[in-house]
Amino acid sequence: MKRPAEHWVLCAGATHQKAPVNALRLAEFGSGKNLTIGVEGITNTLLSRVPSRFTDLVRIASYVLAADSSTMAFALVTA
Repeated sequence: MKRPAEHWVLCAGATHQKAPVNALRLAEFGSGKNLTIGVEGITNTLLSRVPSRFTDLVRIASYVLAADSSTMAFALVTA
């Protein structure tokens, strides 16, 4: 059975000594910003303050979705 390709995804400025040069780097802030997360839209729709844990979960889900979308696009290009 063939082992699936390994994809490194570093989020929000994270680093790792074993990360390859071509690791996917996702950032919501800073000079490497390549991800926009609009949590404010949820707050405006609900007309109330959203708990910080909820916004954290939305941010995590956004990073996961962006990483998944990017690795799927990469797999299609290299197939």
